[in-house]
Amino acid sequence: MAGIAECQECQGTSWIEVSTPRGPAAKRCYCFYEEQRKSRFQAMGLPRRFEDASFDSFSAGDYRTEKERFNTLTAAMRRAKSFVDGFPITRKKGLLFHGGSPRDKTHLAVATLKCLVDKGFSGMFCEYGQLLLTLRARSDPNAAISGPSRETARRVANVDVLLLDGLGDHRATAWTLDTASAIIKHRYLNEKCLLATTGFSLETAPRPEPDRFREASYMPFPDTLGDRIGQEAVLRLVDHCESVSMVVNEAGAPGSPPH
Repeated sequence: MAGIAECQECQGTSWIEVSTPRGPAAKRCYCFYEEQRKSRFQAMGLPRRFEDASFDSFSAGDYRTEKERFNTLTAAMRRAKSFVDGFPITRKKGLLFHGGSPRDKTHLAVATLKCLVDKGFSGMFCEYGQLLLTLRARSDPNAAISGPSRETARRVANVDVLLLDGLGDHRATAWTLDTASAIIKHRYLNEKCLLATTGFSLETAPRPEPDRFREASYMPFPDTLGDRIGQEAVLRLVDHCESVSMVVNEAGAPGSPPH
């Protein structure tokens, strides 16, 4: 196994000698199990930047200089840990990390995924935009990657814990709306765990009436998550997942609109 040769305890053999009442015996070195654990994580498709993400390595900042950020992110991490401790005997079957820094959201989501895999559940990390591109090839008869796309679709449907990172980070089309809705609906109806991160607001943004506010009607308005994946999908998502706000309210309390 890669990495075992670097271990000073077993000198790369993956075995160590231990003393027992009956005399010397061979025991698997800790590096053997660590390599197995890393292999499981690699099979989940984790991106290189977050391969080592964990709750222990998550930084909420300095309480003395970033009090509100520290309080908000610490609370978010506690909620994620609590979910892991209670899963699968939890009312909600997932977590939706929204708002705040993309790095912080993904870090906590990956840490949660890893902990659930350590509990024995299968897991899969998917970057939302790339997932759509892969699944799109499934419906293209000329696509050369139809095999991998079928396998991806199968895993997305069957894996115990699915992490969708950057939910909504793809312009909405009829196909993307249908696909996002189908994925979320399947997890929802079958009570399968779904972890998701998004930088889009969960609320419906107010928009002026064009005939009354002629100039304002030409002004850009930020998309909401409902604009990107469909409002019905958002309603299922909120019902299925516990909402974890990562927004730091500069006025002093977390929970302002996440986009």
